Amino acid sequence: MITWVALKFNFMPPSVYPVSETTPGFLAGWLGTGGAWQALLFSILNLIIAVVLYLPFVLLHDYFEDIREEGASNEN
Repeated sequence: MITWVALKFNFMPPSVYPVSETTPGFLAGWLGTGGAWQALLFSILNLIIAVVLYLPFVLLHDYFEDIREEGASNEN
């Protein structure tokens, strides 16, 4: 959604150059726009937002894994 808004209001140019499928996600937009710094900025912003959104779930998973491991070690 952030990238769509940036493209809609011309905050960054659209990607016009082909980019390899193995290019890291945050670099694909920058390379595809021919090196527009705005694309790199929005890619990094999207990466930061994704980390912030996923981090609580990863921490919750780690918490429950610790509880499960403690329960398994107490049974022995």
